[in-house]
Amino acid sequence: MPSSDRIFKPCISPQDSCDLTSIPLVEEITAALNEMGSDKAPGPDGLPPSFYSHHWDTVKEDVIEMVSYFFNHGSLPHFINDTSFVLIPKKEGPMYTKDYRPIALCNVSYKLISKILANRMRSLLPRIVSPNQTAFVKGRSITENTMIAREIVHSMKKKRGSRGFMMIKIDMEKAYDKLDWNFLIQVLSLLGFPTQFQNWIKACITVKEIKLLLNGSIMGKFKPTCGLRQGDPLSPTLFILAAETLSRLFFEMENKNRIKGFRMGRQGDSVTHLMFADDIILFGQATLKEAKAFMDCLNEYCNWSGQSINLMKSTVTFTRGVPRPRTHAISQFLSMKKMAPDASYLGIPLFKSTKRTKDTEFIIDKVLKRVQGWKTRLLSSAGKTCLVKSVGSSISNYVVASDVLPLHNARKIDKSLRDFWWGDMPGKRSMHTIAWDVLCRPKVCGGLGFRSTESINTAFLMKWAWKALTDNTSLWSKVVNDKYIHNRDFMDIQASSTDSTLWKAILNTRNLLSKGMCRKIGDGKTTSIWFHPWVPNGILQPQPRLDATFGISLVENFIGHNQWNEDLVRRWFNHDDAKRILNITLPNIPSPDSWIWLPEHNGKFSIKSAYRVVKNVNANVTNDAKWRIIWGANIHSRLKMLWWRILSNNLLTRSKLNSMFSIRDTECPLCSSDVEDSFHLFWKCHYARALWFSCIWNLRTDRPGILHWDAWLTWFKLDANRPRGLNFNAFLEGAAIIFEKIWTERNNRIHNAKDTPLNVVLFHTNRRLLEMLNLGNQESSQNQYLLQPPPGWTFCNTDIAIGDNFSVGAAIFRNDQGRVFHACTKRFSYSDALAGEVAALSWGAESAKAMAINNIIFLSDSAEAVKAVCCTKLRDRSTMLHHNIQDLVYLFWIQQTSWDSGRPLGSLGRTMVWRTR
Repeated sequence: MPSSDRIFKPCISPQDSCDLTSIPLVEEITAALNEMGSDKAPGPDGLPPSFYSHHWDTVKEDVIEMVSYFFNHGSLPHFINDTSFVLIPKKEGPMYTKDYRPIALCNVSYKLISKILANRMRSLLPRIVSPNQTAFVKGRSITENTMIAREIVHSMKKKRGSRGFMMIKIDMEKAYDKLDWNFLIQVLSLLGFPTQFQNWIKACITVKEIKLLLNGSIMGKFKPTCGLRQGDPLSPTLFILAAETLSRLFFEMENKNRIKGFRMGRQGDSVTHLMFADDIILFGQATLKEAKAFMDCLNEYCNWSGQSINLMKSTVTFTRGVPRPRTHAISQFLSMKKMAPDASYLGIPLFKSTKRTKDTEFIIDKVLKRVQGWKTRLLSSAGKTCLVKSVGSSISNYVVASDVLPLHNARKIDKSLRDFWWGDMPGKRSMHTIAWDVLCRPKVCGGLGFRSTESINTAFLMKWAWKALTDNTSLWSKVVNDKYIHNRDFMDIQASSTDSTLWKAILNTRNLLSKGMCRKIGDGKTTSIWFHPWVPNGILQPQPRLDATFGISLVENFIGHNQWNEDLVRRWFNHDDAKRILNITLPNIPSPDSWIWLPEHNGKFSIKSAYRVVKNVNANVTNDAKWRIIWGANIHSRLKMLWWRILSNNLLTRSKLNSMFSIRDTECPLCSSDVEDSFHLFWKCHYARALWFSCIWNLRTDRPGILHWDAWLTWFKLDANRPRGLNFNAFLEGAAIIFEKIWTERNNRIHNAKDTPLNVVLFHTNRRLLEMLNLGNQESSQNQYLLQPPPGWTFCNTDIAIGDNFSVGAAIFRNDQGRVFHACTKRFSYSDALAGEVAALSWGAESAKAMAINNIIFLSDSAEAVKAVCCTKLRDRSTMLHHNIQDLVYLFWIQQTSWDSGRPLGSLGRTMVWRTR
């Protein structure tokens, strides 16, 4: 193992050591449990995470005592660290042991400890792990490596000289399973991790015994002497820290000038290697000297760590022009085969063929294979919707996140998912009553939230455009800057015919990107009033009334002493634009201008909001509120789907069939008195009227003002119009139950010639309604919330009313007896909802401080406002959208933050519990 002054230097500060070795509090233990998936496989004790979650009140003290014991004494009882191995096939038809991947099933009680240690280490990784490693480091992603690799391959293709370059793809054999424990502890020591923390890690990874599970039964056991368990939360973090040794060996060789790497430009930085866990790819000049330097690093690392290279799977390729004798000599020295034309890196093809559709056909095959394995007839529409969104679309998302998918292939993927959802089979096509493009709209706009493959591909490309615009620290950003941007303005550069297809596609998204990007004004020194979008909530780039000859070109000219020069602003801009400019809040401490993403309240770019921009949907302006009502209701997904079919006119009523095929008989099959559409069938029909009136709610449907579903929802949303004591959520669920009974009876009469007596249908309907109401009462009794704060505490409810160019905030204070003792209002210059909610919370906090209130619980109906105020990291706060909340946060210690949407306090259910400093 190398000495610390060779490739490692201690980088753990005294404060880091204190944080790493502290005894975990209850909150940290609870957070670790909540981060585990409730349905994860249990360990040998048979208790999954859901058991601990559901019975937390019972097991809490024992679990906390067990975790505290470990952190106090540094030892684990052997039964806590018991592990079972299950073998997961790596490929179809596995024949040998190497064809299986051993997955460890650890006890949740152990994983709690492991998770706490991993979380503590995770925050340190960005400053320890080199940018060439992207696995498991916050802020880095696997797609960065694939993008960089293909940009380098694209540049290597253009190299023609005999000097040439090579690319080596390394496959490490059983990388996790062979890692030496002592080597790992030594790496932690060289990095400066405290001795106590090293001992904790050693206690976790040194497993006494592992049992092998085959077909659910224990078939043997063995005592391991090395390796990390795949399934242990600690393993990924520890593995990349060990792999950092190899990364630093490559850098050492580069500093000694033994490895040249590959440069994108004459002045650009060289890239010698890319690593994602055990997937390694190397770049260098095609010389025996450089090949030997790479192998020296790899052999040294393998000798230290216990790992080994799988030479049968490792390959090498060279640029054109490298003499064949040299390529042969290098290949022989490396003992590696030539890289195949269809070689891939991290699942993405490295080389592009002349036929682009062929390059990504593999993803179509994957989607088809998965879809064809699902039993369409056994799934409801809600079940199929869940599968399409969570599984079907996600298969292609990995590829479209870092590649340009040809339109032909994107449509093929959509077609396979569309056919599955509608139940189409070879030779048999069902009726498609609504366009796929409508289904791909967001739920609040009448769709089902499916994502068009073409549109999501564009949204991901926008993400890379945003990264090129705003990020200059990641390795990918440096590579594209060296190759294409050359420190110019990203929005102004022109695409070249020699650019890669991927880069051209990224540049093509700039028009879409410009719809949501805006400058966040700090000091105004880098924002042009002529060329940059810088005024939100209106025309992003207002046109001044004066021209450039007056000597003003930057926003900083309108700022003095951290305030707007109101007279100058009003002189240069028209009345409306001046109002919007003056509404922009400037920071108390001048900071550099930056870019923000307007479609998100926090100013951070997201794929979800980018997709809305691609589909031309404004998330804040929805034409029809009924969709929010239905999808926001706390009812079964199947009943939500029925409501969606009704409101979107997607049920195959005779009226709908007539609009599609022009049928003769359009009369209602239940009453034969009118055309059958969904509103008639479920509300106006004589049969429906009888059922509504005879059920336990005794509702009359002959209300003259209710002529369509919008009016129906508006009417019954009012408490006075519903059965007494019945909330709107329960009413929606009960209505869907009645709709189901009517629809079933209607179909039985048409397709089965079966007429069920009304009293029988009524009996089953009432039984379902009573079951629903009883279940609702049980749930509400289990979720009672205090209508007054605990003794010694104060409630503060805040809310706003928004006008055209202003908002009015209110704060109401109640003591621990539930009595209002203070109320205050204030007018703000914000017309944005989030800005107003944050301002109202700020006003409430200032009022509490003035009244010397120590312990206070704030309640707000804006989850985003709570997140904004509770954001304590300066880096995160700097991205807030034109809000000054820095000073407010330091008025109180924020003790707890929660969001309880079911509180009986109207819509005021988001809470913050603060104590004064």
